[in-house]
Amino acid sequence: TLELLAEAKQFTGGASDEATIAQDVRRKLEAMLKLPILESRYPAPGDSEYGTAINYLNQNLVDNLAIWGTLLSWAFVHCLGRVLNEEDFEGQSRSWIDEWLLGKIIAGALRDLGLDEERAWRAVGVVKLLTMHQRWFEAEAPDKGRAYGVLESWLQDGEVQGFLQVNRYQDVLWFNQEAFDQLLWWMLAMAAVTLSADSHRPAAQVTEEIVGCYRVIGQLLRAGQGSEYQVEKLLAVLEG
Repeated sequence: TLELLAEAKQFTGGASDEATIAQDVRRKLEAMLKLPILESRYPAPGDSEYGTAINYLNQNLVDNLAIWGTLLSWAFVHCLGRVLNEEDFEGQSRSWIDEWLLGKIIAGALRDLGLDEERAWRAVGVVKLLTMHQRWFEAEAPDKGRAYGVLESWLQDGEVQGFLQVNRYQDVLWFNQEAFDQLLWWMLAMAAVTLSADSHRPAAQVTEEIVGCYRVIGQLLRAGQGSEYQVEKLLAVLEG
């Protein structure tokens, strides 16, 4: 990671400290590998909502090559843009995945690990989405509510629309429910990794913020169930 960041800095003329960025990546990798024991690392006895969030996360944290391959790939590329700008780096990181053919490298590595072509490139698509929206949970809530604002922001991204298979039929915008559920899990998993990797956050704050993220995800899950697979109804449920 340090070598990749150093090359990125040299190639682009960035001024950020690549060693600091590499340390952040390492902390995220450690937090990621400890996701299955998140509750023991950050216990919150008596908080049933936190327990529900942990159970929701754990449902996919099994011996799943696609899940872990995607998470690990994201960890290595999501912050490349920080060598240029420590603030709004998500778009730059996302752009470099394409410009430097990192998606092709990731897909090749996942194929070597046993994924077929379709699943490998599906994983690359998830890496791009997670890179672009890696700080979704830090956004301020608009008047219509936090969940509404989060979803509205995601739907403005053409790649999110593609992942959700958004399509227009008879003047109605439809989406794929299974893909929507997958996206929500990925977003919570990424948030949990980021929050638990932050050494400056007290343990109580980590659990509190994970619960806050899960509340948003829970609202979106319930809205999806009542949307009849229609984008406008999905937004209307959240607005109401």
